[in-house]
Amino acid sequence: MDAKMFSEKVNAKVEEYMTAAAEATQNMTESELDAFKMKVIGKAKGDVKAQEKADALALVLEIVKTVAGDDKDAMNAVNILTVRQRVPGIPGEAKVGAPRVSRFTMLDEQFATPGQTVDEVALFGQYKMGRKDIYWIIADAIKQAKDTSKRKWISFNPETGIYTYESQGALPPDGWKGYVPVELKAPKVAVSPSEEPVANPDLDPTA
Repeated sequence: MDAKMFSEKVNAKVEEYMTAAAEATQNMTESELDAFKMKVIGKAKGDVKAQEKADALALVLEIVKTVAGDDKDAMNAVNILTVRQRVPGIPGEAKVGAPRVSRFTMLDEQFATPGQTVDEVALFGQYKMGRKDIYWIIADAIKQAKDTSKRKWISFNPETGIYTYESQGALPPDGWKGYVPVELKAPKVAVSPSEEPVANPDLDPTA
């Protein structure tokens, strides 16, 4: 692939990703948007290069199949390296749907160990979800955890675009500024009339 074609494909990918992330980026500051776009450009370049390698491998495998003949080892190698395509359904037969996967699965897949960090561009590229979507997935997972000891406290730095798996447990880590369930918020203490501060007539010009 020549430089011009590579650039065109990268630009097309960037436009595709930025369009899909339009809602997630609408509240970003100019500097945040520039940083996000730079990461998207990097991902687009990686995707185009990966596709180029996949296309090259497919071409080589086709050539091998043509010249391999009855060479069993060569054909086994081709089968191993060939990316399996989805088998179309058989007309007249009902398709068995795959079981639904909880959206919280993303947290289990991407955040396995406390201290782990993940770039938002990587999450967007895989799940097509922006900051708002991921914020509510993290918040809902904290709120709806059946076993509170397994809550995942995942923070986000909008300047770097990095998510950090801070800790796991029923209570948030020290200095936590993200979502907190209602039951963990400090209750408001009512002040009785007898405890209300009394004005000092020596200091109050209206007394």
